[in-house]
Amino acid sequence: MARISDPAKLENIKQATVSMIVEKGYGGASISAIAAKAGVADGYLYRHYPGKTELVRDLFNESTAMFFDYLRQELENYTTFTDFITRYHRGLVDLINEKTDHAKFFIQLINDFTFEIDETAKQSVLDLCHRTLERGQRNHEIPDTCSPLDIYTVIVIVPLQIFSLYLKGFFGKITLDEKTAAMVTHTCLKLIRPS
Repeated sequence: MARISDPAKLENIKQATVSMIVEKGYGGASISAIAAKAGVADGYLYRHYPGKTELVRDLFNESTAMFFDYLRQELENYTTFTDFITRYHRGLVDLINEKTDHAKFFIQLINDFTFEIDETAKQSVLDLCHRTLERGQRNHEIPDTCSPLDIYTVIVIVPLQIFSLYLKGFFGKITLDEKTAAMVTHTCLKLIRPS
């Protein structure tokens, strides 16, 4: 007879995993520690995930989907590149403020050399960068000298690293808000279109 999964326990596992990765990093979070924090036996966790890699990758893919779904939506609706990047950074600040632990989890993993990001996620972001670049160049908003790496820099690297510093309190007790988003937008636009 098959055992029935408890949705509450599965949610506890997910929350415990996010928390452990944020606190200890990918290498410091073990299946046993995650299970203990979630209040389940190791065996229960193993019934649902073959190991830590699969568990973390599943949650990372959920976080990535949330992030890239938002990015895709903004990309489809923008009128100018400036409008896109402005709305995107504001929305990213809102997303980080709403789901701070998930944002920290995502940032932690994309900066962790021991965590392997799967090819589907990599290709998804590269496709978005290419589409953004092509559209921006077609509309003469992005110089022909820009590359997909330049777009990746202003969509992922710069905003997430600056927001990460804010979350770590690097700049003191400053909150992420519309003013912060505007500063990041200004910086990114200068990178793409230096005067």
